[in-house]
Amino acid sequence: MKSVRLAWAVAAAAIIAGGVFGTGSAVWAKLENPAIGKVRHVVLYAYKDDVTPEQQAEIAEQSRKLIDQIPLIEDLEWGTDLTEGARSQGYTHCLIFTFATPEAVKEYVARPAHQAFFELAKPHLGKLLVVDYVAQE
Repeated sequence: MKSVRLAWAVAAAAIIAGGVFGTGSAVWAKLENPAIGKVRHVVLYAYKDDVTPEQQAEIAEQSRKLIDQIPLIEDLEWGTDLTEGARSQGYTHCLIFTFATPEAVKEYVARPAHQAFFELAKPHLGKLLVVDYVAQE
């Protein structure tokens, strides 16, 4: 019952925000995309040529465990590049983490679980690029 009331409250807030503030407002954008104002930690990488599928699977499994090991991570998405050709510049995989603040990202990077994951993955990575940004509307 509590979840039903919460759902109705969120729906009512969305309707009010749209009517009072208009669909172009920051309030409306935040309701449509709750990540606005959050920090995204984007990791693009490619494996070295000699990395086996089993090694890749182990690294992928360990990356997905980070969200359970480090409560600072609010969300985690991952995937493999679908782009063919030069657009991806050789990057083949992506992890996207969501954090509340830039300080949370710094704390995450220093955590032993992150350090252990990085030490596992690092010898197998041919390319690595990290970008942190605050999600904008």
